[in-house]
Amino acid sequence: MKSTVIASQVIDFFAFLYKISNIHEIEQENYIREKLANDDVEKWIKEISESLGQQDKNELDLFLHTESHIVTLMFPAIHEQQALDNIPKAIEVIKNLTPEKFRKLLEPNATNSETALENLNNLNIPDPEKWKLVYCYQFPEDTIKRMAQFLSKMYKEIYQSYEEKLLDHNSKYREEMNKNKEHFLLMLQDYELMDAQTEIILAPSYSLNIGLMYMSLGENLFLGVVGVKRESVMNNQRQEQELLEILKIMTDERRFQIMRLLKKRPHYGFELAQELGVSNSTITHHISILLSHQLVESRRDENRVYYSTNTEEMKTVLAQLETLFS
Repeated sequence: MKSTVIASQVIDFFAFLYKISNIHEIEQENYIREKLANDDVEKWIKEISESLGQQDKNELDLFLHTESHIVTLMFPAIHEQQALDNIPKAIEVIKNLTPEKFRKLLEPNATNSETALENLNNLNIPDPEKWKLVYCYQFPEDTIKRMAQFLSKMYKEIYQSYEEKLLDHNSKYREEMNKNKEHFLLMLQDYELMDAQTEIILAPSYSLNIGLMYMSLGENLFLGVVGVKRESVMNNQRQEQELLEILKIMTDERRFQIMRLLKKRPHYGFELAQELGVSNSTITHHISILLSHQLVESRRDENRVYYSTNTEEMKTVLAQLETLFS
């Protein structure tokens, strides 16, 4: 597997907007929120989110909702034009997209418009997000213009004043990621189908803080964006409160259903979504939490990643619980 580490203003800018757009939906478990209660990045993101007008919030919801995140679908075109290190250039790439190219980015697997619209309508996401994607597909010129104008506005009015400082943070963390690439690749291996032919571009993001984003840039080429504080927060030793939160994680109704299914036999993500009648992103969210606490394990079989319960870790948690009350 080939991998490179970059510090990209464009990647951090899009992560910044994504974080602002989904600040309430993507809050982590209680014990992590407590750790981040006085975190400068979280306060900064929240202040910016609260300062935005309703029109800007509407545009964020349109282009960077956690279920559809249309802006991040533009990454392949930006990478193709070698514009990941220059935000104005990246916006110009989006502005100059042809309707055909834009539609291909929205639905890369379709061979014609009829199939593309059918695929979009069959996505396992909430109906309002399907409607957004369908609208954008049907009206590409208007969508491209609106997206480029919005990104330009957010860059000039907000992000640009922080850009130099953020690039400095990301450049410093890039050095650490370069030294421990294998460690950071392990963070991503459970989220995408990777093999010896896969090329991974790793990018730190100060704005994403403890978050993790991943997406395809093309055949066998993936982008993994890691918040600069993710490792330190996720790897802290469990304390008493954290152990209690682990129990909450295990007994959350949706995660409990997932773990019961996994106890019977290994499942892959789409299979879990179908059996539980939820979206793929919902399964990804819960699986990522279970994986990050080692409560489930992953195993690759050809082109699928199967998940199963980590019985040894569950025994460890129960032993810690017994110690707590003994």
